Amino acid sequence: MIARGIYIACHLQRFFVTIIRSIFSGALRASSRVLFLVLLGTSGCAVMPEPTAQRSSPGALALLEAAANAHGWQRYKTLKDINVSYDGQWYSVVKRLQPVLVDDQFRGPSQERMIRSSQFIGQTHRGDAGVKQVSRSASHIDVWYNGRAEPDLEKRAAAALVTDGYRLFLLGPLYLFDRHLQGEVVLETNGSEIIDGVDCDRVLARLRPGLGFSREDIVLIWIAKSDRVVRRVWFSLEALDSTKGAIAEVQMSEHRQIAGVLWPTQFFERIHRPLKLNVHRWWLTGLDVDRGYSQSDVQGLEFTGLAAAPAKPLTQ
Repeated sequence: MIARGIYIACHLQRFFVTIIRSIFSGALRASSRVLFLVLLGTSGCAVMPEPTAQRSSPGALALLEAAANAHGWQRYKTLKDINVSYDGQWYSVVKRLQPVLVDDQFRGPSQERMIRSSQFIGQTHRGDAGVKQVSRSASHIDVWYNGRAEPDLEKRAAAALVTDGYRLFLLGPLYLFDRHLQGEVVLETNGSEIIDGVDCDRVLARLRPGLGFSREDIVLIWIAKSDRVVRRVWFSLEALDSTKGAIAEVQMSEHRQIAGVLWPTQFFERIHRPLKLNVHRWWLTGLDVDRGYSQSDVQGLEFTGLAAAPAKPLTQ
């Protein structure tokens, strides 16, 4: 089992193959090819722990439940809707290597609306090329670019992966505990580790279905022993052919309690496999809850009714 994990981790899978084909087909500019070769020389071999449990262990479940409670589970489960806004910056390398997933010409400042009970999400992204609107239910997604419906399956799958990822990053243990209650997560403990001076317990979660439209994904979370706040998450990216086999990390920090829930406000993403790359740094610019709108207000070309106003700006 260990040998198999090392073999998988140390061989660059379809994500890496896609990049190589792009290089030698001329799809990347000469400057990008030189940069890629430099990165190749510094790339490492990260290993995602391989799940072995068929059912959640009591110890892992206790850790996740403690983390969910620390993040405000009792208040969170009463929320009707969550409304947030983000801003951030992409690192240039990943924009060249994963243009469909990053979609940087549209994914700049964004507004997001989430109906908690159904997990329905609407997103409005604004960038140099215009407006990208996303409407995501558990089984379906609609994407519009500047008011025109997007039929491309890869772009739609990438948008689904982004919506689910952002929900994981914002909600952390609340998202995972909610999915545990729905019977969609198997949990096991995975030791402990000190990160940035904070001693953390690690919990490994197997999600079925996974993020986006993948059948399964693996998520590893770091839960601080002192306050049970989640500081870091690793996750697989099986939803797209171009990202299969990759391992990504998001660090969450600067948590703030708003409306009885603890929310991270700073996020930093990097890739650990197949290449070590800094990907994205972004931050929460606004948040409010319980406006009371319906799904019809967030599933079209623009937010309407009570969903239309921007998220309430965060105060310093």
